Amino acid sequence: MKLHLVEDGVPRETIALLTAAAARRGVATVVHDGRTRRPDGAPPETACAPGDLLYKPGISYACTRLEQQLWVPGVATFHGDPDGPFFPCANAQLRFEQAGLPVPRSVEVAGLAHADLPDLIEHLGGLPVVVKVPGSSRGIGVMRADSLGALRSLVDFLQANHPFARVMAMVAPAVHWRVVVVGDRAVAGYVNPVDDGDFRTSGTSDPGEVTADVPPELAEVAIAAVQVQRLELGGVDLLVHESGRVYLLESNFPLYHAHAETVGGVPVSQAMVDHLIDKAVRLGAAAPVAPAALPPPSTLGEALCERPRLRQLVDWRGADECAALAALARPEALDSAGIEWARDRTGLHAELPLAHDARLADIAAGMAQVVGVDNALGTTLRLRRYAPGDGHPLHGDQYVIDGHRLVATALLYLETPEAGGETRFPNARPAPVDVAPRAGTLVWWFNYLDDGSPDTHADHLSVDVQRGHKTVLAQFFYRAG
Repeated sequence: MKLHLVEDGVPRETIALLTAAAARRGVATVVHDGRTRRPDGAPPETACAPGDLLYKPGISYACTRLEQQLWVPGVATFHGDPDGPFFPCANAQLRFEQAGLPVPRSVEVAGLAHADLPDLIEHLGGLPVVVKVPGSSRGIGVMRADSLGALRSLVDFLQANHPFARVMAMVAPAVHWRVVVVGDRAVAGYVNPVDDGDFRTSGTSDPGEVTADVPPELAEVAIAAVQVQRLELGGVDLLVHESGRVYLLESNFPLYHAHAETVGGVPVSQAMVDHLIDKAVRLGAAAPVAPAALPPPSTLGEALCERPRLRQLVDWRGADECAALAALARPEALDSAGIEWARDRTGLHAELPLAHDARLADIAAGMAQVVGVDNALGTTLRLRRYAPGDGHPLHGDQYVIDGHRLVATALLYLETPEAGGETRFPNARPAPVDVAPRAGTLVWWFNYLDDGSPDTHADHLSVDVQRGHKTVLAQFFYRAG
């Protein structure tokens, strides 16, 4: 099984988040550039096979063409039609209206005469009205007409260039929501605030305005909008009028799904990948993924939340020992030991072998005893050092190596930063959790639920260090099956 992504210069986080989500399930990712094409028009050699997963985050026609070339029966996509990407919905607005969904009143500009415009304005509830050109994103093509003269000039232009544009009633005052639907679930929603000096909106930057618990009245309309287009994924734009009435503006596919994840920590990418994996199994083209069993709950330390199973043990190691181990995190110390450093957005890190270091072997064995898991692949501890400005973006640890699943993660803090550096679990229940990075504290959590299914509440990040340094030793506990 592989995840095939067809892109055309989409934001980097789109590919990175989906690739990471697939890796947690042991699925490799193949990225195809829709902007390249073989001279003979044939599909690339890395074409899909039955049981693979396929998604086209790119919006260009070139990406659509390549997606159609890659698809074969048995490949799981977000298209609900049995023939996959070959029969997209040609008129979503009409489908919404026929399905009885609550869309604002609107009329296509094609065929409108100047003499029709006063009656049209009255039909739409008066000025101002909104004119929308389909096919763009980020508010491009959405215009406001505050006078008959402005509307007349816009209609003239659009009839000559974009006859499928629509004039619609302006719903105001109202709150604009984006709801992300995967399958038959609304997995994320967030408010889009109005831009300064504009009537249009853009995605929120406030994590508090992003939720995985979408209000039911919004979820119902959003799910229906995606399903009437015979799709299983959509970014649905809704307006909630001050009266409480919900209006459906549009359903976008493909969509920029990463916003709810990067701002609010909602694991949309994982929901997307898991849906495709489940669909591949339903199609009979892939075998179910076997669950990874968990050990009995540990009674050591302090439980920090209900989900994930997250605990900490303060002062597990002494200050002198932690200071000595933190000294290893100086590049010259590891260089002299012949251990190679790597550096990325998350700071400096290195793999420390246990075979010839009694201190490290003792720590690894102690972690296994506390966590209650024998590490089937425990050959190293990962040393990581964060300088000011270093952090670690939101991610999960449900990786698979050679049939072994990463069931638990343990961190020993070796150095306490002066400010920042918390290990944050934004999806923890009943409330988000920040673990303070105090030298000597051991924190551990399980990446799967008791039934063996992945626990997305275990997704976590490292807050950027503001002052000082944060140094940690990590052990990743793998189990077969």
